[in-house]
Amino acid sequence: MNRIEFLNSLTSVLINNEQKKQLSAVYNFEIPEIILKILSKYPLPVLFDEKRTRTLSFNEVIHAEEDNGVSFASKNLIPVVDAGDNDYIVYNKASNNWCMYNIVDETIFNETDSFENLFLK
Repeated sequence: MNRIEFLNSLTSVLINNEQKKQLSAVYNFEIPEIILKILSKYPLPVLFDEKRTRTLSFNEVIHAEEDNGVSFASKNLIPVVDAGDNDYIVYNKASNNWCMYNIVDETIFNETDSFENLFLK
């Protein structure tokens, strides 16, 4: 599956309300609909070969802090995609946008207003 096919597959997804509750409890804010759709449709990772990119599983998003040693929740970030080289596509609640986040350097870059814009780069 390529990235456009992946995004198109999310158009009519029913959101898993149990997952929504669990995510809201971990991150303490309203979870963007695109994240809920991705995790409801694909609770396991989806791989995109062209750049070693993959979506995170539901469990990886819930346990991102423990798995990566990064306090995503306290930084108001939700990781969604592992883009390789310690870079993640994350939702940034503090600025209400999407960006890349490097977990080693703890830097934010490539900020944009939509998941799709960043995901298709």
